[in-house]
Amino acid sequence: MIRLAGGHALLLAAIITASSAHAVSQESSQALSPEDQQALNAMVDMVKDTIMGQKNFAAKTLESCLLAFGHKQFCECLSQELPITQTFDSYIFFVTADKESLNYSQLGAEDKSLIDNATHARDTCVRQLGKH
Repeated sequence: MIRLAGGHALLLAAIITASSAHAVSQESSQALSPEDQQALNAMVDMVKDTIMGQKNFAAKTLESCLLAFGHKQFCECLSQELPITQTFDSYIFFVTADKESLNYSQLGAEDKSLIDNATHARDTCVRQLGKH
């Protein structure tokens, strides 16, 4: 399962909207106009493309992690835990730096979120390995 966190609310909203529109069109006794059908199809295609992009991003993260660490379970976890907005390179940078050197207290909420997401993903995956 791909984690929908941070900036992924838009994707979730698009999926819900597309699902709702599809359900309404199924229940309606009248067919959608060609323009409405085209718009609905475009939205569904966008959602499918976004999901495919997330899968590709997770696969790239997994590959980079395996090259760096060689630990399949940890890397599979990390590829699922990191938000799509976070690259493996940024993950490495943030988890190997201390917050003081990053001037964490002076950063904006979005930048703090990147750092927090990286450390949260690491901690989650380390805990998960400890359970095995």
